[in-house]
Amino acid sequence: MEALKLATLAPSLTELGMEFDVLLQAYRHISAQCDAVIAESEKTLALAGVNYGSHDWSNRRFAECGADIRKANAARAELEDLTHEIANRPPSSLADLLVKVKARLFDATPDEILIDILHLMTVTATRT
Repeated sequence: MEALKLATLAPSLTELGMEFDVLLQAYRHISAQCDAVIAESEKTLALAGVNYGSHDWSNRRFAECGADIRKANAARAELEDLTHEIANRPPSSLADLLVKVKARLFDATPDEILIDILHLMTVTATRT
């Protein structure tokens, strides 16, 4: 009975997919901002004559870009956590499979998509 309660409280793959889409969009935005800050920092450091990779370069780069890099890393980690949660759920419909495919592609595990398709085919076959 407790397992049934937990199953009904857990979000569906569709709900996780909607959350994934929102987090992915936010991550892409944060990552683009971070890339722009890094590019501007590198340009500024080069114009100032600071040697690439030097101690001074590292200190200044960290001071200028550290917060943005940490923010992008945190957004990616949150997205990876959700991707793993999605990966652990079996698909029971084509909509679920689509959610899993997007997560698998983000997580760079496309080989697992075939396993998800086979699982869905098995589930569908046992229903008929």
